[in-house]
Amino acid sequence: MFKKIICNFLLSGHTFSRDDEYKKYKFMFLNNVSGFAVFVSIIMGFVRLKYGSSLAYIDFFLAFTLSIGLVYLRVNREKVEQMATIMMLLLYGLFVSIYILNIVQHTTFELFFLLLIASVFLKGSKFGFAVLIIIISTVIFIQVTDLAYMKHSNMDIFTFSVYLIALYFIMNLYRSLQNAQHKELEYLNNNLALLVKNKTDDLMLVNRRLKEEKEALKIMSATDQLTGLHNRTQLEEIFEYEKMQSIRYKKAFSIMMIDIDHFKDVNDTYGHHVGDIVLKEFTQILRKTFRDVDTLSRWGGEEFLILVPNTDLNGIKEVALRLRTAINNKKFSKAGHKTVSIGVTTLHKDDDFISIVKRSDTALYRAKNGGRDRIEVG
Repeated sequence: MFKKIICNFLLSGHTFSRDDEYKKYKFMFLNNVSGFAVFVSIIMGFVRLKYGSSLAYIDFFLAFTLSIGLVYLRVNREKVEQMATIMMLLLYGLFVSIYILNIVQHTTFELFFLLLIASVFLKGSKFGFAVLIIIISTVIFIQVTDLAYMKHSNMDIFTFSVYLIALYFIMNLYRSLQNAQHKELEYLNNNLALLVKNKTDDLMLVNRRLKEEKEALKIMSATDQLTGLHNRTQLEEIFEYEKMQSIRYKKAFSIMMIDIDHFKDVNDTYGHHVGDIVLKEFTQILRKTFRDVDTLSRWGGEEFLILVPNTDLNGIKEVALRLRTAINNKKFSKAGHKTVSIGVTTLHKDDDFISIVKRSDTALYRAKNGGRDRIEVG
């Protein structure tokens, strides 16, 4: 609350938009410094008038002109730039008059320091540099022509000029630092959205790659690396889904267990490399024989387990026969002709994954024990 009251006092109740932020501080400077100067000028005027000093009239004139400018500024706040220029010119004339008429030496130079500071603050470095040259030229001219009541030595004038120049360069350096900071903030603000977008894109890319790697690991964990078929990891989960679909829609559901006959002989005779080629070629026949909706899996070694939805016992026997015929007609690389033993069965109401697999496995072993190259029903 107190802060708000002080702010309203400094700004005379005016508000400034963000675009006019720089004008706010100029207005505060002119408004408050002018008000303070009017007060001081009136007090000094009465004090000097008591002692008969002619500077009292200058003080009263300064108070009068500043009061007019202050009222005009408060009514026309958008004229702050013009008022700043007028104020600097007015103060220059008054300070020169005080410098000439004043008889107290130590109060003559300080006013010009204040004028230079106000000029740089209100109008910028170029205007301030012009004021610097004008002040030094004016003081030297007064010194040469003996216009001032109080005499100053040439060393005083030289020292004053050096201090004034040093003050200007310090203020100019400070403004340069401010401008650099402002440009840096402006650059950051302008590029903040781009930086955020780039970081967001990077995070999205990382997340996408992590997701892809996760999916790849998931596929690898559920896929046989040699054949590209499912392995046992997700087979039970897929079975539960197909079982639910079968019960819900009252559709038949069958499975098939397949074993390549005498596959061990291939590895023993030709080596595991040829055995791997046979498994890959066998997988190609499986993909051509079964549908996309069927689940093909490598159960282990040379055994394969196939989940066949929407297929009853007669249907699975036909598929098994078609597969057996395709294998018999295939000449595998180096291994020549091979045969398969197949066990098939359909889903029973009380089946779970273990029971139906066990039944198909039992049928498979009956086929193998029955002479191989056969199809048995579990």
